[in-house]
Amino acid sequence: VMEKNIDLKNSNYVVREEASLQDVMEAITANHSGSAVVIDDKRHVIGIVTDGMIRRALIKGAIMQTPARQVLNYNIISIQNTDTKTLENVEKFFLDSPAYINVVPVVDDRNVLIAILIRGGSYKGV
Repeated sequence: VMEKNIDLKNSNYVVREEASLQDVMEAITANHSGSAVVIDDKRHVIGIVTDGMIRRALIKGAIMQTPARQVLNYNIISIQNTDTKTLENVEKFFLDSPAYINVVPVVDDRNVLIAILIRGGSYKGV
């Protein structure tokens, strides 16, 4: 399934790097995937934040107003938008991936977010 033109401002899978941990938790709660893709103001993917990362940050003293960029994982898996083999078989990609990977950004050659792969076989264009 491919959905195009999802408004980033209304996407529960994407948050800006300056978003608070509370904003990220609200997005993660709404998307039911346990994570959100973090982008900068030019839509470059800079990382992923998971509910577990937020929980660990709070235990270490972060507050709900802490910016997402302070707790995100910069070392993430992403898919190039030219990788048609993977994009045509999202289910196989997730079957071959560790179970904790639920959200994978699709980026262009400049690391700009184009779409998001979501475990369960959906492909959301942004």
